[in-house]
This record gives sequence, structure tokens and C-alpha cells, in this order.
Amino acid sequence: MAHRLAWCACLALVAASQAGCFVFFQKEYEAQVDPRTPAFRYAAKVDGTTLTLHNARSVRLAGLSVDALSEFQRTRLARAIIDLAKIPERGAWLEHPHVGLLVERDVDPHVLVSLPYQPMPHMMRGFRPINVFPIRVKVPPHRVDLQELLLAAGLAKVNPAGAVEPSRLERYRKAEALARSAKWGIWAPAGERLLEAAAGGDVAEVRRLLDAGADANYVGMEGSQVSTDTAEALEELLPSMHGRPYWSSGISMFGRLHYAHGHRTALMLAAQRGHVEMVELLLARGAQPTAALRWSLRPWTGADEERSIVILRKLIAAGADVPKADAEARLITIGMIRQGRWEVINILRERGAELTEFNPDRHGPWLLWEAAAGGEAEQVRELLAIGADAKGLTDMGRYPLAIAAERGFVTVAELLLDAGADSNLADTDRRTPLQYAKRRADNEAMIKLLRSRGAR
Repeated sequence: MAHRLAWCACLALVAASQAGCFVFFQKEYEAQVDPRTPAFRYAAKVDGTTLTLHNARSVRLAGLSVDALSEFQRTRLARAIIDLAKIPERGAWLEHPHVGLLVERDVDPHVLVSLPYQPMPHMMRGFRPINVFPIRVKVPPHRVDLQELLLAAGLAKVNPAGAVEPSRLERYRKAEALARSAKWGIWAPAGERLLEAAAGGDVAEVRRLLDAGADANYVGMEGSQVSTDTAEALEELLPSMHGRPYWSSGISMFGRLHYAHGHRTALMLAAQRGHVEMVELLLARGAQPTAALRWSLRPWTGADEERSIVILRKLIAAGADVPKADAEARLITIGMIRQGRWEVINILRERGAELTEFNPDRHGPWLLWEAAAGGEAEQVRELLAIGADAKGLTDMGRYPLAIAAERGFVTVAELLLDAGADSNLADTDRRTPLQYAKRRADNEAMIKLLRSRGAR
């Protein structure tokens, strides 16, 4: 009895010492490597419904039809297949290499995708439970019919003449009906398809959709809203994963087939992604430029700053109201100043945008310190031009001049001194700029400059 009481007291002490929950018999899930991993392959090429695997074998997706798809939709389908069936060099997610295509049977091949399960971390609102006597349960990967998955995502149509088993053909029809009811992929409204094509940079597809009557100013719907009926149908296709619907999780293969463009227009997406020709087309078709201004200032990965400036000028030339957009979206932010995007900032300021978030006394010193630390003379010059305080202490208790002196950036130090920086002020570490300069053996030019400005 005493032993049991001691054991309980020990558990209670451990529990009290932890900022978390106390859980008995907690399940611990382990993702299991697919036992058929060596048989999995990835698609090296997709041509319509014919897949060429990396071992040069060709497989036809007999249940799919792409006859009525546009070139853009075919390309998207091919990209989705390759992405779904790609085996990373180091193995799949969590080092478990079981993502890929599994082709069953040589006659009437059935192509499957093996989806990894995610071992959910035992965390709840930041508190880690204490697992006592865990029950370890291995969770196998979940195999999904590739064609059924693509049909449910709305990336193709059913081929009723395909040589597939009647039971699978029936499932394919249900998957297609699911995509139709949810209005996904090729079944989406023209506006949603316009957004997808604009984001993808396909000018020909955007022109085709506009010619067919799509609204150039269509605003995207939220993509996260799923009806109860659709959720239940998806749950049948992709079962739950540790209590969470697999299709709604961040690593869901199904989720990777969809792109949410809620509250955006085609022009916003084209501007953000740096598609200059797309922007020109949409503006010519009556797209409203004002709301797209802020998107042109936040370039997408791969959209260089030069293209974003070209797009910015085109939006303004098309009549974008800079003061209105600035008031609604605060176009010039401290983040943009930190990036040194002065050409953009100056273009906007010339047309009425304001530095509403910039406080020279509060933000100036640490912005100057960052620029001075990198020897960025032009950035320092621009910051001083908008009133940044060269004499102010940063939150770290350092002066911008001190870091310039320590790193030997003479031009930067001259700019700061000309703007009123004191060569004799000691920081919170009780060091002067001259003392920082003397920490470098090759800093004679800086020491000479500081002494010429009265440093002692």
C-alpha cells in the first residue's frame, strides 16, 4: 500500500511540475512505411491520359477523359499527377517513402496513390500532455485510386467508354458528381477558372475565358467552405486521420489540388505574380486597377522587383487611385522601407501616398542601425531624407554611428555625422563611436574621420 501511495505521489509531483495535461493510456500513432514501397513509381511525363513512369513504362488512365479540357486545364491535370506521384530524394514526408504511384495488374491497370498519414503531435493549446502507459498504434498509409482522386478534384471528366470495371466506373461517376456539386476545378464558375488561369500566368486561357463572358472584375469566393454533404463524400474518399478529416489537413494530397483565391481579382493575382502581359490584358478588358496596387507591392516568389515596378506604373497609368488605396491598405509600410524599395516608395509618395506608419524618432534609429550594419549608404541616405533620427538610440541601446564605426563603413559614418550624429556620445555599454572604431586593426580611415569631427 505504501509503495502504491509513493508511486501516486511521484506521478502527482511530476504532473504538478509540468505545464500541461495528465493523460492515462494515451494513443501514440506511428506512420508505417508502405510494405509495397519498392513497387511504387512516379510519373516522369503526362500526355493527356497517358502516363510515362520513371522506368519508361506507359500507363493509360482509362477512366478519364480530357477531350473537352482546355490546354491550361490539361496542363494543370498533368502538373497535379506529377506532384501527387513524386517521391522525394530523401523519402516522403517524415522520411517514410510511401508516396508514389502503384500500378496494379498489367491488364486493365489500376493506378493508386499511397498517401502518408501524419502522426499528430500530442499538443493542445501549447501544453504538452504527460503520456502514461501509451498505447502505440501503427497507422498504415492510405491508398487512393488516382483517377477517383483527380475526378473528385474536378481536374478531368469521366470517360464512360473507358475499359474499367463497372464498380470502379460507378465510383468515378460519384467522384465526378462530387466535384460538380462542390464546383471545383473544371466545374468551377467561369470567374474562379479565370482566377486560376491568371494566377498561373496563362494569357491564352484568360483571353479565352474573357471572350466567353467571364467578368474581369470577378472577386474570388472563399475556398475553405465545404458543405456537410461534400464533407461526408470526401470522408468516404479520404478517411479521417487521427480524428481530423484527411482532406482538410495541411498535408492532404487532395488539398494540394486546390488553390483558394478568396476576395481577390484576376488583376490582383497577376500583379502579385509579376505577369506583365496578363496585367495589360486585364486592364484592356476593364479590370479595376486601384485594389491591385497593394498586390503589386508584394511580389510572389519569382516575381522580381523590376517587373513589380513596371506593373505598378501600368496600374497608375490606368487610373489607379493611389491616395485611396493608401488609405485602405497602407501602401508604404516599415517593412517596405526595411527592404529598401525606394523607387516604389518614391513613386507612391509622388502620387499622394503617406508614410503614416513611420515615426522618425521611434523607427528611425533601428532602421538606420540595420542599414549602417550592412554598409548600405543609399539606404541610410534615403532614411535620413524622410527624417530618421541619426542621434537616437535603438532598442538595443546602440547608436547607428557606433555600428558604422565598428565595421569601418566610412561613407555611412559621414552621412550620419552630417545628419547630426554625435561622435562623443557613449551608448548603454558606455562606449563611444571612437572606442568601437579602435576595436578593428584596419580602421585608420574611420578613426581619422571621427577625430576630424571632434571625437575624443
